[in-house]
Amino acid sequence: MNCPKDGTLLVSQRYDGGVMIDTCPTCTGVWLDKGELEAVIASDEHHHTRELARTEDTYGHAIEAAKQGASPLVACPSCQRTMERREYGMSSQVIVDTCASGCGRWLDKGELDDLEVFYERLRDEDAAEVAAENRGFWPSLATFFKKT
Repeated sequence: MNCPKDGTLLVSQRYDGGVMIDTCPTCTGVWLDKGELEAVIASDEHHHTRELARTEDTYGHAIEAAKQGASPLVACPSCQRTMERREYGMSSQVIVDTCASGCGRWLDKGELDDLEVFYERLRDEDAAEVAAENRGFWPSLATFFKKT
C-alpha cells in the first residue's frame, strides 16, 4: 500500500495495544484500517504528560495545518476512492482524511499524537469528576446513615 500524500510505500509497524499501523517513512503520516484508530485511542500505552500540561484548548498540528491552508483531497490507499475530511470525535479539532467506503483513516504527521492527547485528557477529566463525586454529597450521606 502506498502513501496517499506522496506515493511512498507504507511500512507496517506495531503500535499501542499491539495494533498494526502503516506509516509513511517520508511524510510520517499514518494509515489506520477500520477500527484501528479506535483501538489505539482505547489503549493507554503512551502517556502524554508534557502535552497534557498544555492549557490551550487547541492542538498544534490543527492550527499549523489551518495556517498552511487545506491540502488537496487524497485517495484511499486501499480502494482509491477520494477520502473526505472530517473532524474525528466531538470537538477534538483534529481533521482526518476518512474513506467514505469505510476502509480506514489517514492521519497526517502529528495528528495521531494530537488525538491521543485529546482522549487522554478526556479520560483524566472523567476520572477527576468521578473522584470529586465520590468525595461529595453521596459519601457524606452514606457516612450520615452509618452514624444513625
